Amino acid sequence: MKEDELIRGLINKEEKAFNFIVNKYGLTILKIIKSILKEPHEKDFIIECYDDTYMKALENISKHKKDCEFRVWIYTIAKYTALDYKRKLKRLYKNDELDDKDAVSKGVEDIYLEREDLKIINEIYKKLDREDQILFKDKFIKNCDTEYLKEKYFISRDTLYKRISRLRNKCRKIREEIREEREA
Repeated sequence: MKEDELIRGLINKEEKAFNFIVNKYGLTILKIIKSILKEPHEKDFIIECYDDTYMKALENISKHKKDCEFRVWIYTIAKYTALDYKRKLKRLYKNDELDDKDAVSKGVEDIYLEREDLKIINEIYKKLDREDQILFKDKFIKNCDTEYLKEKYFISRDTLYKRISRLRNKCRKIREEIREEREA
C-alpha cells in the first residue's frame, strides 16, 4: 500500500488501512513504548499506551504533512505518547510507598481476624482478571482516592465509578461462591 493511499484510507477510516499500519508498524511501535515504559509500575500501561498511539494517529491523520514519512510520523507519536504516560505515572507513583510510621501495633486477636480476612481477600483477588486485580489493589488495598485513580487510569469520574461498581459486584459474587464452597 502506498503512503498516499494509506493516509487517504485512514482519513476515510477504512479498516484495511488501519490493519495495514498495525501489521507493518505495530511491532516497532510496541518496542518504542517498551523502551520508555520499562519501570515495573509502568509495564501495566504499555498496551494502553499502544492503543492510545493509534487513537492519536487516527485523530491527527489529517494533519500529517507529506514532507514527513508516515512511519517517522507514527513512531514520533508513539514516543511522545509513551513519554506522556511516563510523566503522569512518575507524578502519581512518587509517594506510593508506605512508611514505617504507617504501621500500627495490634493484638493477637486482631492479627488472627486480619489473617482470616486476608485469606478471603486473596482468594477473591486471585479469581479476578488482571485489569480488575490492579483496580482492586488500588481502590481497596491501597485505598487510593478518586482523583488519583482518574489520573492513573486516564478516565472520567463516571467511568471510574462504573468500573468500581462492576468490580464490587464481581467481588460479592466471588465471595458468595467462596462461602458456598466452604459450606459444602
